Amino acid sequence: ARVEADDSIVRDAAGTERRAAYKLMTDTDIPLHARVWVPGDDVDNNEQARRVLTKRAASAPGGYRLWEVLL
Repeated sequence: ARVEADDSIVRDAAGTERRAAYKLMTDTDIPLHARVWVPGDDVDNNEQARRVLTKRAASAPGGYRLWEVLL
């Protein structure tokens, strides 16, 4: 996955406006209820886990499906 810093305001699954801190681009569908640690986070510290705010899929050349996931 590619991880980028992000600073956009999005609506989460409940419709609440939230500020996204990171954008992931991946070929794996990450569920909305998943907890994600980004590079530099301590994976032993659950407080550092981030939640998926929103995601969307796009088709890529070669029949691949890519996911943009905002945390």
